[in-house]
Amino acid sequence: MLAHDHGIESLSPRPRADAGPELDRARVRAFSDTIDALHAVIVEQRASTAAHTRRMKTMLTVIVCTMLVTVVTGIAQTALLMRVRHDAQSQPLTLTPFTLADS
Repeated sequence: MLAHDHGIESLSPRPRADAGPELDRARVRAFSDTIDALHAVIVEQRASTAAHTRRMKTMLTVIVCTMLVTVVTGIAQTALLMRVRHDAQSQPLTLTPFTLADS
């Protein structure tokens, strides 16, 4: 004996014969909602990717500028030290006697 023979409905409802168009509309609506949700996720991911790209470009620009400043500073320091060394070699060193009594 089946459960529906005794007036008890089964746990899995059977689609009615006239529920076809309603069921199709519900499926279409659910599919459409799923597509809309996926489209929203794609748009959000594109916006996030664009923002990330801008941040990375900014960070790389800062890093390159910092490295250039470091290299230019190193070159300037080297040139200055070479000039000081040249000046020191060209001038004779004169030592003056220092005594505690003079101070």
